[in-house]
Amino acid sequence: MLNAAPLGVRTNMIQVLPKIVVWVFLIGIVYVVFGPQAFDSSNRGNPLNNSSSPLFLPPAKSERLMVYERRLLVGELQPDELAEYEALSREHQGGFWEGKETSVEEALSGVKNNRSEHLASILGERGLSKEEQSIFFTVLKRDQPAVLEDRE
Repeated sequence: MLNAAPLGVRTNMIQVLPKIVVWVFLIGIVYVVFGPQAFDSSNRGNPLNNSSSPLFLPPAKSERLMVYERRLLVGELQPDELAEYEALSREHQGGFWEGKETSVEEALSGVKNNRSEHLASILGERGLSKEEQSIFFTVLKRDQPAVLEDRE
């Protein structure tokens, strides 16, 4: 009786073994249907990582929107101005997705050195805050890191 496992261990094995078989079967079906790329975590097949799609510069902020943002930052925006600020902000943010202005590559086409600094000055002229610029650079470095490299 030294080889016999306790009754509770055998019962647990009987319950666990069918679950393992079902999971192996399901993973096998996914592999057969979708192929090995179903388990590829390198994002090579991800259509969102397509580097051929250009990244556009964000639209310039209107002077009125920049004034409202400065006043909001210091807490001087009046409640009656809040609705207009929100409308201007929504309009500006909606322009990010249109992509009908200049692409980043076009904006940096003649620049060979210090491309990041030049792009930062363009974004500053368009009214983007340091936080917004940081987010833009994060996306740009993730999606198209070669755009910011110096060219000589």
